[in-house]
Order: sequence, then structure tokens, then C-alpha cells
Amino acid sequence: MDAPEVQRRCGPIVFIVPGLFEGQASFEPFKAALEGLVQNRVHISRLASTGKNPIDEGQFTMKNDIDVIAKDLADKVEAAGDEGVVLFLHSAAAFMGSEAMKGLTRQARAAQSKPGGVDLIIMLAAAIVPEGHMHETMPWMNVNQQQNTYTCTDPIQNLFHDMSHEAAIGWSQKMQAQPHLGWFGKTSYCGWREVPSHWILTEGDKLVPVALQETMAQMAASKTMRLDAGHMAHLSRTDDVARMVAEIMTGQQGRASDT
Repeated sequence: MDAPEVQRRCGPIVFIVPGLFEGQASFEPFKAALEGLVQNRVHISRLASTGKNPIDEGQFTMKNDIDVIAKDLADKVEAAGDEGVVLFLHSAAAFMGSEAMKGLTRQARAAQSKPGGVDLIIMLAAAIVPEGHMHETMPWMNVNQQQNTYTCTDPIQNLFHDMSHEAAIGWSQKMQAQPHLGWFGKTSYCGWREVPSHWILTEGDKLVPVALQETMAQMAASKTMRLDAGHMAHLSRTDDVARMVAEIMTGQQGRASDT
């Protein structure tokens, strides 16, 4: 008997960019949950600097991360064609992913007579800044001066406090260091000014407090949804985040089909 035909995934590609420390593996549960709800293709990008040791592997900069995201995103924009791309940005990926999309929005590509492009941004527990902002060491960064790297201070409390202790220990051990001095740069472009966005506010967030998220969401003119979760909601509330993203996607696709 022939195997049943697998339904082809279609529609906009969901392009996930992890935040600091996380790596791609931390988004695999969310990717699987989302793929169970929508027929869209889902891709997890990466930060080139995550897990890199500047002493042994050379200095990585914020620009390196943005360039790697931009190259990956450009490939997916081409692959998606006129169906377009939806960016899903977590934490610090919001300011890096927003810069990486320069020239890749549908508006920018239309000006070059090219199809497709980024149509929508979905942000989770995000952090954005205006153009000209110079990034610097933050209070929650636990710096290793000898290695010129940093990790998150008390990750179990700051990142994983809303899951079981066993799960928190497991995920905290999978977090990776980031390069410190030499990595920080200045934001030069904010794609959220050009592309509409939705923001999932994490009300129990101890790293990016919800009041700060609300201020940033207002700056981006984002439509907001609220979730009683901590900073790593894609791990502690995986199914809920997937459902919310699916609802946003369905609404976006519905509006697109009506035009």
C-alpha cells in the first residue's frame, strides 16, 4: 500500500530568530507545536555569536550576527516568493532581526520589482531600540572577564522561574555564553517602522519587565497580546505561544486574502 501523501506546507515562511544564550535547539519544541497548528513552513535561524569564545575563536560582533541573520533571511524570502515571510523574534533578536530585514520587506522588494518579502513581525518578550542606540553591558549580564564572555545572571530565576525546577535546571544547562567586549554595536535600522507587528507581552518576565515591553510595543505601534509567563515563554508555555502565533497568522492571512 502506498504511503499517504504528505500535505505540502504553504503560505508565508515563519522565520524564527532566537535571542541571546538560547541557540536553535531551544526553539525546536515551539517549532513542532506551531507546525501542528499551521501549514506554514517554519525555519529557525541563529545568532552566529552564541556559544562562541572570543579568546579561542576570534571576536564576534553584533554586526556579524545581523549579517548572518540577513543572509539567512534573504534566502528564505527568495524561497517564499510572493507568499512572503513572517518574522518571529524573541528577546534581543527583536532589535537584531529588525535590522537584518533592511531591504527585505515587501515594500523594499516591490521597489526593485521583486516579489515577496517580510510582511509581518511577531515579537515575544522582546526588546527593541530606536536608531542610533548604542548597546552596552546590562545589569543581568554575568561577565567572565578572563574569557571575555557573559551569561545570564541567575538564569533559573531570571529565565526559567515559571517552569518546574527540574525543567529549569535542564534548560539552564543548555544556555550558552555570548561574547562581551567588542560585540556591542549601534542600531542603524528598525524594520518595525516599515512592517506591522504583533507583540506577545510576557507578564511574568523578570528580564524584560512587562511595563518596559509595553513602552516598546507602543513605540513600534504593535498590536499586543498578553501571556502570564516568564521570559522563556516558548519553553514554559509552548502550546500557548504556538496557539497565539497561529491565531495571528490566521488573521493576517485572512486579511491578505480579502484584499
